[in-house]
Amino acid sequence: MRNIKWFFLFILVTFSFSNAQGVIGKMYSKQEADNLYGPVITAVQVQTSFLNKYLINQDGYIMFRICNNSLLIADHQRRALYPESAIINPQDIFRYFSISMILKTITSGNEPDTKIELRNNNIITITNGNSTLEMGVLCPPFCM
Repeated sequence: MRNIKWFFLFILVTFSFSNAQGVIGKMYSKQEADNLYGPVITAVQVQTSFLNKYLINQDGYIMFRICNNSLLIADHQRRALYPESAIINPQDIFRYFSISMILKTITSGNEPDTKIELRNNNIITITNGNSTLEMGVLCPPFCM
């Protein structure tokens, strides 16, 4: 029975990757995200311009992790972007999102600060103004 659950999870994730645009993430209002994913446990606030610096230099996807109240950002190949000196272990779980969806979220929110948030079940959300991005994909096990 357990193998069947993993099989269906694999099919679901594979299907989500197969859309033509390869877009990962879904935008919600802040209230919808709170209702769906629960309250924010930890939030790391960054200037939107700081975040944009990492977005414009990457292709397709970027990953986030909050560990000990500190933000880690990695590229789609799990190389540390911020802080550059971070050591990323193979078992460290990140959530990755399409850069296009992050840009859409911060443009929609139109605020100078963006919050990378940790919620229950290690869910990562990205909030700018009233716009919150979720539906990031776990890496591992689903790394690009």
